[in-house]
This record gives sequence, structure tokens and C-alpha cells, in this order.
Amino acid sequence: MKLLASLALLLSFNVHGEMPIDHRATDFFGALNMSFDQKFRVNKLVSSWSDRNIAIENERKYHLKDNCFDLAGGEIILVLQIEETGMVSEVYSSKQNMKASCFTNTYKGLLLPKPPVSPFYHLWRML
Repeated sequence: MKLLASLALLLSFNVHGEMPIDHRATDFFGALNMSFDQKFRVNKLVSSWSDRNIAIENERKYHLKDNCFDLAGGEIILVLQIEETGMVSEVYSSKQNMKASCFTNTYKGLLLPKPPVSPFYHLWRML
């Protein structure tokens, strides 16, 4: 079923390879597809934004805030949905466990740099 949803998302692009206006992810796989698409469509803008965001993340250490890495649960892939203002409005996770919930609670609602496109889907790999 998830594969069909991903395929439907890819087929929803117009002939120029652009996403429909206001197209938003509804689950982890949709958000993952959106993050890959944005990376390839607006690569220079995404790279510039990512560099700025990593510097801020390293300075503010959001990822360490709630000791989420100390929880069992293995590797977690997060996709942050970031609005035009820079606010993280949704966090999609590859797993549903305590560790994933911890990271979701840490990131949801944070104000990050304004993204190059909106909504912007940013991939994080938490080990």
C-alpha cells in the first residue's frame, strides 16, 4: 500500500517535473519522497540551507536536548516538514517507538532558518 502511495505521488508531478501547488506529505514515505525530490530539484538552495541549519543545530544542540539518543530503538530516520516561516510543523519517522517519539517531541514546533521552498522536507538520520 505504501508503495502505491509513493507511486501515486510520483505520478502527480506535471510534465515539467514540478509538484502540484500545496502538495503535502501525509506519511513518512511521502515525506521521504518529497525530501529527495526537493534535493534534486533545488539542490544548490537545499545545500546552502542545510549548511546553515547544521551550523545552528551544532550550536544549539537540539538533538541532545531530551536525551533521545539514550533510548533504545535503533536508527531512526526523521523527515521534518518545515513551513515558510521556518517552523517545524510535522515530524515523520521511520519507526514508531519511544526514541522516535522523543525526537518528534524535540523537533516539532522548533523555529529553524527559513527554507528555500515551502513546505520543505528535511531528512535527519539519528543513530
